[in-house]
Amino acid sequence: LESLEMFWPADYGRLVVVLDDESPRDRVFGEFLQVVPPFPRVAYQPDPGPDLFPARICGRSKGYDRQMWSGFYADLYTDAEVIAIVDNDCLFVTPATPGDLYDPRGRPRVIGKQTVWNEAEQKYLVKGVDN
Repeated sequence: LESLEMFWPADYGRLVVVLDDESPRDRVFGEFLQVVPPFPRVAYQPDPGPDLFPARICGRSKGYDRQMWSGFYADLYTDAEVIAIVDNDCLFVTPATPGDLYDPRGRPRVIGKQTVWNEAEQKYLVKGVDN
């Protein structure tokens, strides 16, 4: 959160943190977040239930699958016109600028990564997409 406070301009919109509704730890963390800068709005997302995620559908863990699923519902927690989804381990190291977020025609910039398993090297490789 410290890097977000330093490098994300406040006029870009209010930070919303969405946590797991059923998690007591998330409830405690949510209470903490509301009293520290940048004072985000905290929302709690209901548990999607045990049958939504077959074992490791995204290839990692139940928590990772939940995070991926949660991103599809981000618009339920804000009325912002554009939503930026940032992982919890993200660290901003420079100020965010309009050029980082929008292309020259003013359209939101989409940056994504695909992780694929490379059998020959026995490791995950990341393919980047920036358009």
